[in-house]
Amino acid sequence: MKKWLLCFLLSLCAMLPALYTTADAATVIASGTCGDDLTWALSDEDGNGTGETLTISGTGKMEDYFSGGAPWHGHRTGITAAVLESGVTHIGDFAFSQCISLTSVTIPDSVTTIGDAAFRECGLTSVTILPGVTTIGSRAFSNCGNLTSIAIPESVTTIGDSAFRACRSLTSISLPSGLTSIADSLFYDCTGLEEIAIPSSVTAIGKSVFVRCSLTSIVIPEGVKSIGSSAFGVCSKLRGVTIPSSVTSIDSDAFNKCSSLTSIVIPEGVKSIGWTTFRDCTALREITLPSTINSIGKGAFESCRSLKTIVIPNGVKWIGDGAFYDCRSLRSVEFPPSVTSIGSGAFESCSSLVSITIPNSVKTIGEGAFYKCASAMDVCYTGTETEWDAIRIAARNNPLKYRIILGPSAEPEAPAEPEAPAEPEAPVEPVAPAEPEPPVAPEAPAEPEVSTAPETPAAPEVPATPEVPVTPETPPVPQAPAEEGGSSAGLIIAVAAAAAVIAAVVLLLAKKKKN
Repeated sequence: MKKWLLCFLLSLCAMLPALYTTADAATVIASGTCGDDLTWALSDEDGNGTGETLTISGTGKMEDYFSGGAPWHGHRTGITAAVLESGVTHIGDFAFSQCISLTSVTIPDSVTTIGDAAFRECGLTSVTILPGVTTIGSRAFSNCGNLTSIAIPESVTTIGDSAFRACRSLTSISLPSGLTSIADSLFYDCTGLEEIAIPSSVTAIGKSVFVRCSLTSIVIPEGVKSIGSSAFGVCSKLRGVTIPSSVTSIDSDAFNKCSSLTSIVIPEGVKSIGWTTFRDCTALREITLPSTINSIGKGAFESCRSLKTIVIPNGVKWIGDGAFYDCRSLRSVEFPPSVTSIGSGAFESCSSLVSITIPNSVKTIGEGAFYKCASAMDVCYTGTETEWDAIRIAARNNPLKYRIILGPSAEPEAPAEPEAPAEPEAPVEPVAPAEPEPPVAPEAPAEPEVSTAPETPAAPEVPATPEVPVTPETPPVPQAPAEEGGSSAGLIIAVAAAAAVIAAVVLLLAKKKKN
């Protein structure tokens, strides 16, 4: 009996370790290593597999994984909490990717880097990053659709591209003052983002940074030099943008489809407007272009249907294809003398365009550049007919057939020339008739007294009478009518006198002949 009891007790003692191990196994679901000096353990807190906690312990860097390569990835849907103990310095690439039940996480101050896609497509609603982190990798929190807030410490100097892409519940965020650039697609498709402050340390805004965000206004700080392509594309609620004078480059599609944007000022220093930069900004009414600009890219202002006027600064050499296509409210355009080329479809479908001025510097006009413009459009050309004929004008530019050649000397002062006919000098000549001398001529008739010569008895003396013909010298008297304004009566008397003298002479000669 005693031996049997002793055997039972010994057997019971031998079973106790096994019973303990079984109980512990029920808590720790899985475990292993995830770095040189790091371990991981997955425990079932409620015992039914629906509330699992992943704990990372030890010191040093966590391993980097490829998508779906983390050792606990098979449990990703059941992990509801993640504990990163102090000592961990790096969170590996794709470490917690697709942990859709993970709602919150605190990253300790020992961590300096968060790897690429570390928390991609998680169910996180909030994230706390303690000071110490300097780098947040590409896509680190991308597609965390439930994330509403995240605190980024001032220690962070680098945030990778697409780090917060498609975090559609994020409404506001503050970027650290040590950040020097905003990476490509950083807030791409953050449709709930309404407010953000860009620190003054930033010098570049990357590509597609704020595409489809709900920003209503944005102030770009002094110091930013470049705005990447599509940086604010499809920000349909954006109404105002402040661009500093430090900006020298605005890439293509930068403000594409910002349909609420009404006005914008491009600062001096910007040299070109990229392709489709303001395309489909349907509410844009005013834009100021700098004197430093030398080209307007393809489709730059396409379908800016509220734009009524545009001042193209002197210095622009070419206007790209479709640059102002479908600007239905645009009424007039004056090209500066620096323009040499107008691209195909540049002003096509500008149905309200009624007046354009083309300088003689233009050498080529592309196909359909003014197609479907107002049929009664006035085209003023500052060159000569010969220069106009030398321009290479492609097809579908019918409005250009009805142009007005102003000529190179067509200056605004030209209309003053009609004053020349007002010169009064010519009419002054009629003053001559005012001379009173011509009326004296009628005294000539007094000479006919010589007709009494026949009564003189001394016939021999008749030969001396030929001296009488001297009287014909009186014909100069008729010169009086040459003076304009003379009396018609005086003219008649003079003619009569001359006739009388001639008759007297004839009579004397006849008598002499008879004798």
